[in-house]
Amino acid sequence: MPYEPMTLTTADAGQLLTLQRAAYVTEAQAHRDLELPPLTETLDELITQLVQPAVTALASATTPDASSLPSASPA
Repeated sequence: MPYEPMTLTTADAGQLLTLQRAAYVTEAQAHRDLELPPLTETLDELITQLVQPAVTALASATTPDASSLPSASPA
């Protein structure tokens, strides 16, 4: 399936924070440091980051390709 880039907004902040924390847990365990900034950042802090003009947060959205779409049967 192809991926289409999409810009994240403050509406995505909750999901982004959850993903960020999940991604850094292993890193924190490896360093025995649960105080890594990505693990302690609050939702309000992340939203503040996302609204900065110099910050662009991107994600990939899957888009169906033609082979995965149902085909129409001839009448």
